[in-house]
Amino acid sequence: MALQMFNQYLSLMIISNGSESQMELRTSVLIVGGSLNGLTLALLLANRGIRCLVVERNPSTTVQYKFRGISPRSMEIYRELGIESEIRGQQVASQSEALVRVRNLSDPDPKWGGPAWPDVSGISTSPHATCDQDRLEPILIAHARSHGADIHFGTCDRRERRDSATR
Repeated sequence: MALQMFNQYLSLMIISNGSESQMELRTSVLIVGGSLNGLTLALLLANRGIRCLVVERNPSTTVQYKFRGISPRSMEIYRELGIESEIRGQQVASQSEALVRVRNLSDPDPKWGGPAWPDVSGISTSPHATCDQDRLEPILIAHARSHGADIHFGTCDRRERRDSATR
């Protein structure tokens, strides 16, 4: 994910189903990367009324999650944004809270560890959560868009910038 602040017009290349088209937009913040960090940043900015644009080269959010644990600090941020209970509602009772490390998804020898996060009940009102990435990303998208974030999937970051004063 990359962050760039400006107040300029952008010309973006949209690639969808093999066909290309141009799109012109104006934004203050361009976020390149529409996964968890980019979407969380978009929600934080949009929640504060800052115009932002997220471009992601992939056609949609992840279809194969890469994590399911959310740190206590991240849950504090999501609580401030008003989405903590929605995220916690995605937890499946059978989900493990133990940490497992593998070389890849077909690794025949996973290494199981203890809890992924320490007990923070004495210092935080928001403990860690268990929510698969493929469930969290749509929540972030919906809330970021509802606050005004502009999010585009299947979008290349080939931009031609023109200063807004010259347009």
